[in-house]
Amino acid sequence: MELKPWINIGSARSQAALTCIQYLTLDCFKIDLTDDEVHDFVHKGYYGFQDYAARYWYDHVELSLSDLEATGVVNSLLSALNLILTRNWNPSKATEQKTQNKSVPIKVVQQLKVLKDARFPEVYRRLTVLASARKRLGAPSLFEFLNFRIPVGRARALLEGQHEPVCSTTQVQDLQKFYGHAFNEFKCRQESCEDFSRGFACARERQKHEGRHDRSFRCSETTCPSADIGFATNTELKSHLISQHPQNVLFHETEVDCMVNCTFNDEYGDYDDTSIVEAAGQGLLDMVKSFVRDGVDINTRDAEGMTALHRASLGGHGGLVRFLVGADHIALSAQDTSGDTALMGAAYTGHEAIVRLLIERGGMDVDTQNTSGDTALIQAAWNGHEAIVRLLLERGDVDANAQNKHGDTALMLAAYAGHGATVRLLLERGDVNADAPNNRGDRALIQAAWKGHETIVRLLLERDDVDANAQNKHGDTALMLAAYAGHGATVRLLFERGYVDVNAQNSSGDTALIQAACTAHEAIVRLLLERGDVDANIPNNRGDTALIHAATKGHVVVVGLLLADRRVDVNITTRGGWTALMRATQDAASKQHIATARLLREHINMEIEARPQNTFG
Repeated sequence: MELKPWINIGSARSQAALTCIQYLTLDCFKIDLTDDEVHDFVHKGYYGFQDYAARYWYDHVELSLSDLEATGVVNSLLSALNLILTRNWNPSKATEQKTQNKSVPIKVVQQLKVLKDARFPEVYRRLTVLASARKRLGAPSLFEFLNFRIPVGRARALLEGQHEPVCSTTQVQDLQKFYGHAFNEFKCRQESCEDFSRGFACARERQKHEGRHDRSFRCSETTCPSADIGFATNTELKSHLISQHPQNVLFHETEVDCMVNCTFNDEYGDYDDTSIVEAAGQGLLDMVKSFVRDGVDINTRDAEGMTALHRASLGGHGGLVRFLVGADHIALSAQDTSGDTALMGAAYTGHEAIVRLLIERGGMDVDTQNTSGDTALIQAAWNGHEAIVRLLLERGDVDANAQNKHGDTALMLAAYAGHGATVRLLLERGDVNADAPNNRGDRALIQAAWKGHETIVRLLLERDDVDANAQNKHGDTALMLAAYAGHGATVRLLFERGYVDVNAQNSSGDTALIQAACTAHEAIVRLLLERGDVDANIPNNRGDTALIHAATKGHVVVVGLLLADRRVDVNITTRGGWTALMRATQDAASKQHIATARLLREHINMEIEARPQNTFG
């Protein structure tokens, strides 16, 4: 007897497609939402599934089509498809696709024939357009056909701005619950890319990555790997042809132009002088010299606003940079479209020799800021390039306290990133403000404590001008954030400083003890309770004490530690009238909560038994 499978594959595929599509039709994906509405949806966790749904909804639909008639969700799926294709359809992209691709592939017709006679003919027509685009190289993405880029991008932009500890600790905890600990990653905006969900450490890395997606410019040499891989721009292709296939190319403008234009049927415009920029990026010194001899402007810019000096500096091509900075009329402080100078590029990538060449040349503004407000010093410090930071600080005209648009200084970013040697260099500079706040009210100490960088915390606490009790805009202190993150060694260092306000409250009313109890950092709870000045019964804005928080979470060990301290009042109630025992008994199915409730009952019974009894006689 043949056993039937446990799972009906067709039904599972259709159900997955239905789940994704129904999710994408929720109100949080409407295009006309206000910023406040998007902010509200973000903080309620509505966008936790968007990366998967937006990336794979069509794949699930495509896989389910062959078994659609055999599944029980055909009508629901068609209704959901009709709604999403009606609400989000971009007619301009559909017209463009139809113009560029007049014939529909036979495979697409066969694949979608199950829908042709369905009660939603518009679903068939629009899915045909999407399927055709999916089969054609260079066609618009499904995001563009369905206007998903607006709602998805808007939610992502808000999340990318929620850098810890921008939000209050309660908000951070909620965001981590909904979006994971990497909710602030800068994810690729190309939905077909595997990094659409994984993301990058910063916007700059994402920008570099995204520039590689459109590689439709192919080499005409069929044996060359670039005939299949291609290039992102026509300019890159020209430089490739010149550098890799010189036997077929004479270094003359008209011949290169002819070769490239013939390859692409004159579709991509005329030859220009930006090949000098691409040649510099590849470190082709002789070629750059040839361009200069032929009269090409040494300050020519490419599509990103970069000059040959930009590209050579980013690439670490020392000999080429030496040639360029020695040329007459070189624009040393030229800025690209992001506002970066060649010096910033070298400082960011850590090319010490290039930085030395550039600053020794003279005539350069070392404090130029890009569109993000970063200077060369800020970029070098953020990436921990100690030697470059030292070079820049040796100049008397470098502003060590320059702030970017977020208010971050070189010291703050180095402290946040954990670059101890860089922090030490900056602190040795006499005019550095070690306690300056950024736009969020964070100081270097707060950022180092949040990340648990003990060496940096110690360096900062050794200074008299650093306020160990400073609070950011959410009221968090270095102690609170170290307690919340579980950095016990950092908490000890803060205690060694002398006066530290252990009972300070943030804007949510949380203390360091409440935060440590909430996140179940037992060692830190012990450290705090060992202090005679800690008030273990302070409630936050909701009336929750450290004990109530721990009981709510089912943190048995933390509850035991708190109950062992005679200062802790087990009978305090929240504003809603809840005690710790009532909160613990909310989740009766959890072993942790059952154990917590038992511990609380035993403690309450012991307190009752210990009370003096009334006697009559």
